[in-house]
Amino acid sequence: MAISVNTPVLVGPVPLLYVQTMTMNEGYQISRIMGSKFSQAIAPTTKTINIEAMLIGPDRLLQKKALEALALTSRVLVAATASLLKITGIPVVSGLTISTDSWYSRHSFWFRAWLYSQGPRTTNLRERMFEKEKAEYMTQRTYLQLPINADEGFPQSFRLSFNGTVYQVLLYVNVLEDGPATPDADGFYSLPTPGAFMVMRVLREDAGGTVTIFQRKLVPNLEYEAAEVAFVFRQMQVAKSNLNGIGSFGSQVIGGIATRWVS
Repeated sequence: MAISVNTPVLVGPVPLLYVQTMTMNEGYQISRIMGSKFSQAIAPTTKTINIEAMLIGPDRLLQKKALEALALTSRVLVAATASLLKITGIPVVSGLTISTDSWYSRHSFWFRAWLYSQGPRTTNLRERMFEKEKAEYMTQRTYLQLPINADEGFPQSFRLSFNGTVYQVLLYVNVLEDGPATPDADGFYSLPTPGAFMVMRVLREDAGGTVTIFQRKLVPNLEYEAAEVAFVFRQMQVAKSNLNGIGSFGSQVIGGIATRWVS
């Protein structure tokens, strides 16, 4: 599959290219209708925008610092006066919404190092710090390997029974048209890479039908929580010949599923 452009979500002046999820909740002022038992929503009062994104690439630390500066500035403004928020708030621009009166509530960061050097990989203090941070965030779960057969190519789907529940799993690869993503000398994409990524969608089979519980771009060694389960992927190396193609070309996609809550 291919899409034409990866449009960023703008939080203030910071562009977020690798947005995993974005949700918006609005609250309304409720007023009773005179002479009636009914009520009506007459005006929006609060709006909460939740954005989960990956900071990837050589500018990730600059983006992190910029987001932290927005958060600090926003807290100062809120502490000073709430009436000025509509003038001094943080703008959020995306395909879902354009909001000019936002303020930062909280944030957390997860980012990993990406090396663009053609030479052998080297380990420095910054990378060791990333590995330490990753180890602190990873929880101790026991994962069972997902029945992914990379030789069947991508997209691919399968049904999985886990802890008495049946799930439908779909995996596909997006490569941006006219993007920077190119396979290596052996014809493989090591995902994600700028311009190419893998997406997983998970549906749970319930009595009333299927419910989508997960749909995100995937990053190796990052735990994803979805309803009652968790997922992690250790390797995503896909041969160009396995994009919409079947065959043994050496593709390796290794992922696992675990119970989210340890009893």
